[in-house]
Amino acid sequence: MVPRHIKEEAHYYLEKVKSESSNGMSSNEFLDNLMYLNQSSIKQNKEVFSYLMNKLLDERTYYIGYSRYILMKYANIYGGIIEYGLIPNPKALSKALNFVLVCLSSRPQSKLFDFGIRALNRFHNNLKNRGEFFKNVAAIAHFGKFPSNLISSIAEYRECTTEHVKEEVTNSQQSPVICTPTTTLDPDTRSVDQVKCDFEKLDRTAIGKDRIRSIINNLYVNKIREKSDEIKAIMGEELVQWFAAYLVEQRIQFEFNLQSLYLDLLDQIGNEQLNALIMAKTTENIRLLLDNNTYHNKALHKNLGNWLGLITL
Repeated sequence: MVPRHIKEEAHYYLEKVKSESSNGMSSNEFLDNLMYLNQSSIKQNKEVFSYLMNKLLDERTYYIGYSRYILMKYANIYGGIIEYGLIPNPKALSKALNFVLVCLSSRPQSKLFDFGIRALNRFHNNLKNRGEFFKNVAAIAHFGKFPSNLISSIAEYRECTTEHVKEEVTNSQQSPVICTPTTTLDPDTRSVDQVKCDFEKLDRTAIGKDRIRSIINNLYVNKIREKSDEIKAIMGEELVQWFAAYLVEQRIQFEFNLQSLYLDLLDQIGNEQLNALIMAKTTENIRLLLDNNTYHNKALHKNLGNWLGLITL
């Protein structure tokens, strides 16, 4: 039996990602939160991660009548958990890939087909060694209607895998085939977040996020100035919005006893844009909690109410 407070925290994330308003959570922000929960040493976070993964890997989730916009957000998340290796169990991964095959086999231009295309577009470059999977994809009757970048990549990965197997069987002395596809994603099938982002920039921001999380995990009163300087050195313009959301949604609302420490940290950082985003995220999350008035959310609402008082004094 999953404890009630674990379910409520997990559903808080799911409701935010399902929101079609400007206050909703993007699919990439959701994946950031998912990776944080997975990497956390806190038992409750691990339990929330497990619950969310069970929900995300339940195929029935995607047969609910979501709008195309929400379903495509879920597709980006589904592809992301495969891309980032968040499914360590081989059997569960095979099941997830089989569901993608089922979606891809659906009628072209249907919601499920588009779900499969979006998910595949997200992870196909990270599963080059899954030759059998790509063979099955290529065997789909309407494979020729797939985006051109996927057709060429899948053909290349399948060919590379085939050649590699031949070499092992014949024990030839030829150099192994090296797969280095350079195809560019078709903007029509990429997520909005993917279109906007440069991949090198994404690598840098991912490293920056990990370093900031580590700093916050090791934050002490006597090291506020030192740690604030480290965060300022890491936090470029592209991380300010993420840091505001991370601090409010993953730390402040759950860690009442550390709110004065976080307030001191923000004072030392002295970033007006960050402070404004913190205020906006605080009021936004208070409104969301008021709309979902459960026992657990009342505690979070009380924490954020106290925080709002601290930052407006």
